Amino acid sequence: ASIGFSHYPSHTRNVETLISYADTAMYKAKKQRSGWELYDVQSALNNERDMMLRGALNNAMDSRQIILHFQPKIDMRTGSVLGVEGLCRWQHPELGLLTSFAFIDLIEHSGKVQAFGRYIIQSALEHAKAWKQEQLNVPIAINLSPYNLLDPQLPNYISQLLNEYNLPA
Repeated sequence: ASIGFSHYPSHTRNVETLISYADTAMYKAKKQRSGWELYDVQSALNNERDMMLRGALNNAMDSRQIILHFQPKIDMRTGSVLGVEGLCRWQHPELGLLTSFAFIDLIEHSGKVQAFGRYIIQSALEHAKAWKQEQLNVPIAINLSPYNLLDPQLPNYISQLLNEYNLPA
């Protein structure tokens, strides 16, 4: 259970607003799994931003605003590049480049985990195909939500894309 508190009259004197503030605090309590939260202005600002980002999420994938940035994986003994890790970034048209910290939690609570995981897999394989055509054989690692592993069709989806892009597993 999660509970949100707001205080009359220090937060507001309006009943509807007081209930809305308590609801905002409850949302934060659920998000942080803390059990309870007291309303504060920063929570309200973060909640408004989260609501805006949640609303823009579908468009972000459709318009390919969510992109992978690649970080090399280095063998510390030899200094050679072993591969790369694809890190999600959202090139938001108004907020600029957002790290995954700003939106992954929203995805996991929005019901879009499976679609997002598939989007990231496809994006990584598109890069791998382009690099292969340039004679670069660099293994790519990506992070998936544990919820993606509950998708019984995930192995078939990956296999289908590997065949389509002519890539080895």
